Amino acid sequence: MIRKIFKDKSFIKNMMMLAIPISIQSMIQSSLGIIDQVMVGQLGQNAVAGVGLGGRIPFIFFMVIAGITSGTSIYVSQYWGKKDTNNIKQVMGATLMIGTLVAILFMSLALLMPKGVVALFSRDQAVIQEGASYLAIVSLSFVPVLITMTYSSVLRSTHHVKLTLYAGLMSVVTNTILNYILIFGYLGMPVMGVKGAAIATTVSKVIEALVIVAVVYGKKLPGCVRIKDLVTFKMNFFKLFMITTLPLLINEFLWSAGESIYTGIYGFMGTEQATSMIITYPLQSFCISIFIGLSSAAGVMIGNKLGENKYDIAYDYAKNFTILGILGAVIVGIGVMLISDIYVSTYKISHEVQNNAIILIIVFCCVLCVKVGNMIMGGGVLRSGGQTKLTLFLDILGTWGIGIPIGLLAAFVLKLPLYAVYLLISLEEVVRFIIGLIWMKRKIWIKNIINDEI
Repeated sequence: MIRKIFKDKSFIKNMMMLAIPISIQSMIQSSLGIIDQVMVGQLGQNAVAGVGLGGRIPFIFFMVIAGITSGTSIYVSQYWGKKDTNNIKQVMGATLMIGTLVAILFMSLALLMPKGVVALFSRDQAVIQEGASYLAIVSLSFVPVLITMTYSSVLRSTHHVKLTLYAGLMSVVTNTILNYILIFGYLGMPVMGVKGAAIATTVSKVIEALVIVAVVYGKKLPGCVRIKDLVTFKMNFFKLFMITTLPLLINEFLWSAGESIYTGIYGFMGTEQATSMIITYPLQSFCISIFIGLSSAAGVMIGNKLGENKYDIAYDYAKNFTILGILGAVIVGIGVMLISDIYVSTYKISHEVQNNAIILIIVFCCVLCVKVGNMIMGGGVLRSGGQTKLTLFLDILGTWGIGIPIGLLAAFVLKLPLYAVYLLISLEEVVRFIIGLIWMKRKIWIKNIINDEI
């Protein structure tokens, strides 16, 4: 099967053109998380836990916007396959309007009650204080993040991926330099610790958004739309867009909220347990980021074929992407296991926390292939045909129907060790994988959602 996939030169060429720049950009962004965490890790366990828990609301916000822009990508991909550029303007307008409302809501929550938010995940007052100061500052980056993600989704869906890569790289370099200066107080700046990390993140996000917008409008790339066109779209289109996008928004909100509840479970098990888990998050994100490009390319390429009514090719693409993702995840998982102790040793934390973190990373690597399979089938294949209600069902079932109940039972009733709690929670991925695979093979996702004129 693998040999057959690589014989399809057109598939491989298009996949690599889309997937590699997107994955590199995502890996760059994820490496920023590692750099952030390692630098903050020099400040001690409370700082690591504070930033990790304070980052829960930004994480939920990011995932909600990712849900909205997934809807954007679905429509733009199919419109681009149909050579319909006019309706792309409506897609962007609807995306920015919904996203702005979401950004205002999350910013208000983060600015008005930061301590109350972080207290949902920990009893430790020192950790709450650190997390609240981080959250309040980082929330100022929400609007720039919305702008970046909206324009990036349009660029990716129209096969213009290099700009997002370069802008992301610039953001990481800026963040790293500012982290070094502001966290530790170099070049005449005061030592700002966690607040310095938050300022660095916010400034880098603003710069990234400005660069993308400036180049899009300067070079007249897809997404170069007048403000007038962004605020004038047909209501029948908006209703259709919401039918597809609302389940994605709800999906990503419930999934990310569920993931944050997992973090709360670890947090209430103790600060050491929370720190052990939190320092694995950047490495987990980096591993997943390697396959973000594959998932995004799947959505775009399959969406293009569905827009062209080439359903057999779309199904072949779905199988190809899923197989490549699973095999790649096995290889990456083995590699990460081998370097887990080196990664953990960079933090100034106790040996017990380090040992727990290594075990957690090994557990993660064992289920990585299932996670990646779910990401490609749910985020790429099913969504490419607008089947967002199916992915919503899968994520609610996995996170809220299986993961959270098992996590609460394992941690607070059975009082199992941290690694066992994490392993049991991860079993929900296996259930979602089996159901997703069945749905993919039944081809219930194959649909051209733009056949009817809007």
